[in-house]
Amino acid sequence: LGTVHLEAGMNDDNDLQRYHQLKSLFKRLAYHCRTDGTSLKEAAIVLAGDFNMLRSNLMHQCLSEGRLYHPEQLNTKPPIETTRLQDAFQVGPQQAVQMTY
Repeated sequence: LGTVHLEAGMNDDNDLQRYHQLKSLFKRLAYHCRTDGTSLKEAAIVLAGDFNMLRSNLMHQCLSEGRLYHPEQLNTKPPIETTRLQDAFQVGPQQAVQMTY
């Protein structure tokens, strides 16, 4: 269980700042998963808070697919594979939520 409040404005110009904060978050989560003997993709993780990005932002879509991309290297560098994040506001009460943000 964790909370997030990314320090970036909501427009796309702040994607680089969000990227570095999210990369740090996923490194910390991966460390704790290794300590617990599980993989990031298999861990039961709940993140709540303010990601300061619109659902129309490409980074939001990529996080929903389990990828984190560097906004300045989108076409030249492959994304970091993460666990799939799922927006709690887009999930009905009867569906399981793997990860909430």
